[in-house]
Amino acid sequence: MALAPLKTESFPKYLYNTGPYHIWSDYFSTVPGLPSQPFCSERQGTPKYTILVKRDGDGNMWHSLLEIFSLYLTLDTLRITPLDPSAHSPEPFLSAADMSSAQIVILDDYPDGPFFDLWKAIAPLPVVRLKDIPSYGTAAACLDNVIIPLAGGSNPLWRGDWHTGSCTHSQLIDTFTRRVLSHYGHGAANTSSSTSLLPPRPKDDTDTTTTPDLTLTFIDRRTSRALVDTEQHLANLRLHFPRVRVQAIDFAALPFAEQIRIIQTTDVLVGVHGAGLTHALFLPEGASVVEIQPRRLNYKGFRNLAKMRGHRYFSAHAAANDSAPDWHDLDVSVGEDEFLELVGAGIRAVLHRGGREEDVVVVG
Repeated sequence: MALAPLKTESFPKYLYNTGPYHIWSDYFSTVPGLPSQPFCSERQGTPKYTILVKRDGDGNMWHSLLEIFSLYLTLDTLRITPLDPSAHSPEPFLSAADMSSAQIVILDDYPDGPFFDLWKAIAPLPVVRLKDIPSYGTAAACLDNVIIPLAGGSNPLWRGDWHTGSCTHSQLIDTFTRRVLSHYGHGAANTSSSTSLLPPRPKDDTDTTTTPDLTLTFIDRRTSRALVDTEQHLANLRLHFPRVRVQAIDFAALPFAEQIRIIQTTDVLVGVHGAGLTHALFLPEGASVVEIQPRRLNYKGFRNLAKMRGHRYFSAHAAANDSAPDWHDLDVSVGEDEFLELVGAGIRAVLHRGGREEDVVVVG
């Protein structure tokens, strides 16, 4: 691709060689002045708008969803920014009609991965890879308008995630959540799954009608940062909270659509620190998020996310484990009493929200 020079020195440089700076530097060439002859050959059916995406991977939910979120933020900004603010009825940089002829081109060579359907949902034309463009490798491509989206690492949800944020609500996050849920055929996550199905209020003291059981979903990590003695911990939960349906789910083994279905019926989400806790985006409002962090980690991203989605958040650190230098590779241990206290706090928080009428402690 050959274009007039563009000063990119001030462009931010993000991790994994993603974002506008790296895309411009790696995939474009510049020429002095205007060429007398075209440098590229026209190709049939060239989209009016080409969106160039370079992902930093294919399987990490946090990374992938924030990349998709950043593309939505880019497109929304273009839709509300006028080309000429002084005009009586200014046209935006990008209109709904423009999007009808937009196409995403994937620049990286990673596999599609479990979240690829969400890229397909953004623009109407089929998602293609750079290597599949007919002229790739033999001639420069002629593109009408190019959109290079913000990197996933630039996402406001990712920035400052090592510090506790003061924001308690985000319309941007709510909008992104609705878009994803809508794509998979779900309505907005407004109420706790248990309280949204409440039976009528009892007519008198003899009415034995009760509210539905809570559903607790434990993220069952299999490759790294597994919870030691998981089965024993979950058995203790079932013993101490018989009205709670406890399920352990290996989300990595499920299609993303099935993951969303499970999360939409979850009241308490429990897991060791990892990308699976990004599912806090899709929990029904009023749920609890419980995170077990490795001893040497003090990450605040999921705490901040849970708060902005209207959930209660509870955390604890695992027992010390110095068997590996990197916390990414460590399985974690928590005492039985500590685990019950931690997860019990999340369960009790849900019991006292919405229309539920259960006691937190049974007396006598």
